[in-house]
Amino acid sequence: MTPKTLAIALLISPILAACGGADDDPEQWSAATQPIVGGEVDEQTTGAVGLALNVLDLFFFGHCSGSLIAPNVVLTAQHCVSLTDSESPSGGVICGETDFGMTAAGAAMRVTVEPVRPEADGPEFYKGTGQVRPAPGTDNLCGYDVALIILEGQGIGATRATPLVPRLEGPPATGDTYVAIGYGNTDPEGGGSGTRMRIDGNTVTCTGLQCPLGSSIAASEWRGDAPTCSGDSGGPAIDAEGRVMGALSRGPSGCTSSIYGDVSAWKDFIIETTLEAAELGDIDPPYWALTGSSVPPPAASPGEDCIGLCTEGHVCARSLGKRICVLSCDDESPSCPEGATCDLHTGGCVQPPPVPAVEDNSGCTASPTPGSGNGSAWLASLLALLSLRSRRRNMPPVLPNWERPGRGEEIA
Repeated sequence: MTPKTLAIALLISPILAACGGADDDPEQWSAATQPIVGGEVDEQTTGAVGLALNVLDLFFFGHCSGSLIAPNVVLTAQHCVSLTDSESPSGGVICGETDFGMTAAGAAMRVTVEPVRPEADGPEFYKGTGQVRPAPGTDNLCGYDVALIILEGQGIGATRATPLVPRLEGPPATGDTYVAIGYGNTDPEGGGSGTRMRIDGNTVTCTGLQCPLGSSIAASEWRGDAPTCSGDSGGPAIDAEGRVMGALSRGPSGCTSSIYGDVSAWKDFIIETTLEAAELGDIDPPYWALTGSSVPPPAASPGEDCIGLCTEGHVCARSLGKRICVLSCDDESPSCPEGATCDLHTGGCVQPPPVPAVEDNSGCTASPTPGSGNGSAWLASLLALLSLRSRRRNMPPVLPNWERPGRGEEIA
């Protein structure tokens, strides 16, 4: 192992070290890459994803959980993408002292929707880009343990996963119930991580500054009784309406309770990043990023304009040059009406935009076909193309350039 490689490994290891246990002192909490203890395997919630790190193809390890909130945007905990410092001697978080340090390169991040996270990099993982967005503000861990990862290209298609909707309307209330999901350990003593687990019927015990004095919970956080553990960090707390209302931050040793970052506290940050990611990936943003509300608009009928839900058997997709409700399809049932093809990213039968009409020199509008418009102008164009073709024939052959640029990834 070269010194450079060793240095990279040492820089990444604190992210894992943050997942260790904390002292019994309530001021010290484990910033757990937090497993669900006593839960059950979840094969259905594909929007709850597993995270991993690939360090220059030299080291690969699963370490956290997250929520897919748009095809190419993942919500997670900031300590899953950044180093931390000023922890307690046992590795726990000390609010007001534990800060975030260097952020990992986005290209090192990996995301999977598989219920069992693969142990090696491969096609089951989607790759991050250079776009890793920590929550804006201070470097303090407490109250700012939220981050967004933008995935390559269009991200994860609708036939592979259904994104979760973030709860934007406000924090939960004490007594609200929620579902906790994550890929962490299933034994408080360690072990059993890597499988998506869930536990239902958890309860919010306090929110923000209403929590007891000395409980080390910031205004943008809340506490619940879900028994999460190491490896669940960044994973979702899902409310009764199926919306993500929390991203897991930390919890006490023994995996007996949890502290979550409140999603609604970061509404503007989440919407702004999701709109930017949609533009980067050349995809349509989810309805909540356009409306600023988690409440879905009324379901549109087939052929109607849409930004969200459609009637049963149809999905909102870009077809005929606009966003309309089209017949749904997937890789198992890809058949579509004549003239349409199955777009596996949106899961809908789509058609290309209509060919625009062109205007000839006389001001008349016509379709771009050889038999229309000004005949002499078309003939002149044809002769010019033939001349160009002749010149190309007489040009000497161009030798191929077999040299290709090298590839490399760097970790911040």
